[in-house]
Amino acid sequence: MSSATLSLGLVAIPVGIHATRRREGRISYHLVHAKDGSRVKRQYVCEEEGVPVESDELARAYEGEEGEVVMSKEEAQAALPKATGRVDLIEFIPAETIDPVYFDNAYYLSPGKGGDRAYHLLAETLRDGGSVGVGTQLARGKSYLVAVRASQLGLVMHTLHHDEEVHREQQVPHGEPGRMSASEREMARSLVVQLGKKAFDPSKFEDEADQSLRKVIAEHEDKEGAHAAAGNGHARKKKSAKDGQVVDLLQALRASLEGAPKKRATRSRATRSRSPGRRRAARRGRAGRARPYAARSARSSSTRPRTRGRAR
Repeated sequence: MSSATLSLGLVAIPVGIHATRRREGRISYHLVHAKDGSRVKRQYVCEEEGVPVESDELARAYEGEEGEVVMSKEEAQAALPKATGRVDLIEFIPAETIDPVYFDNAYYLSPGKGGDRAYHLLAETLRDGGSVGVGTQLARGKSYLVAVRASQLGLVMHTLHHDEEVHREQQVPHGEPGRMSASEREMARSLVVQLGKKAFDPSKFEDEADQSLRKVIAEHEDKEGAHAAAGNGHARKKKSAKDGQVVDLLQALRASLEGAPKKRATRSRATRSRSPGRRRAARRGRAGRARPYAARSARSSSTRPRTRGRAR
């Protein structure tokens, strides 16, 4: 968590800034040497001399009109804006006027020490008016464009892309709509109504890629060190129609309405695959329970008197 001050006119509200994205529990790769499994590290190499370059020998450069221009660390540092610790709200606009393509990251804001009353007053004002505060924040050597909106419980801050960072939609080819019949329009509206829900519920949608990866890891660990065959992790592409086949729009809409999928039941937590750590613990537990019996069998066999052939 970091902290800042929401500044609007002569009002200053201390706030804490919290990440909205959860990173724990996610599987992330790191690079290793395939031969022995040891981790590898990145190294910068000079293209001219072919030798490694240490971090204290690196400098920033940009491509100028007359070639590459190298800047010293002092010059590059001087060009960076100084952090102010403030979020300066400059104007307030209707929330629906911000195109979602401008949204980047989101952060929860919490009231800082002594700022509870002003914090909730701003949240209530924005919530009642359907407004969003837009401003700037200087932090980590960058100038951020931000929007502060009211949530159900408090305030949320979004970083936005600057205007020059976003491609214009007019630059993207959209084709020609052609002539659409009244039946096609009615079928399309009926399909949307049939599949419509009152609100977005993200818990209904699982990360299929993450679940598939966990399953592969669990199977890999069950093999107790056996290397997985190359290509086992690639998911097979499912095809619902022949490649390149053009389907009549009206026919497709009618088929969608007749065979619209029912509400998909989500799996409970109990039926999901065990995590890799729990599988390892389970295997260790099974192995630990098996050893005493093996030890008793070994001791009993060693103390048992050997029988010789019958004396004549």
